[in-house]
Amino acid sequence: DDAGTYFKIPESWTVYDENALTKKLDLSPTRAKIRKATSWSVAFDASSNPTLKHFDQAAPTKPFGIAEVRPLDPEERDCFSLESMRNAFVRVDDYAERGGELEVLRQDEFTQSGGFRGLRFTFNAQVPNSNKFVTFDQVAIVDAKTENLHLMVVSCSVRCYDQQKGTINTIMDSWTVKERRGEGAMT
Repeated sequence: DDAGTYFKIPESWTVYDENALTKKLDLSPTRAKIRKATSWSVAFDASSNPTLKHFDQAAPTKPFGIAEVRPLDPEERDCFSLESMRNAFVRVDDYAERGGELEVLRQDEFTQSGGFRGLRFTFNAQVPNSNKFVTFDQVAIVDAKTENLHLMVVSCSVRCYDQQKGTINTIMDSWTVKERRGEGAMT
């Protein structure tokens, strides 16, 4: 990918590199090797007791996030759309069709220099079989050729999101994808 991905999170948050995240996903050695060769991902946790177990929590009490860059396969590229961006992390359209309670808070399309286009999508969803609600704030960006998806998602309980909205907005607003000039790694 000829793009660099950049964002800032508070210093007090814990960042898990792609090795830790890949291990958490419990992929086969072959799939882990392919993922590492073709994609990039990190996770981050605002908890004072950080753990990748928060990745599995439906409504964490502190912000937890993931950022990734991955290639789109030919089938995805052929029909990648705003709907695809909206459903990039949580299949919200399927969830809503099955009667799940969903409240859209934000759905903003945007473009960036270099032909990048994206969607910031923020929503509340009821955790299945629970009275808890979780807020997801995500930014999905694709390059001009629709070859790579750059995705960042931060989620936590609705109460947490209301309390941490300023910090989360700062993080989400910092998510930038730019064409790289010369060599450099994605950060």
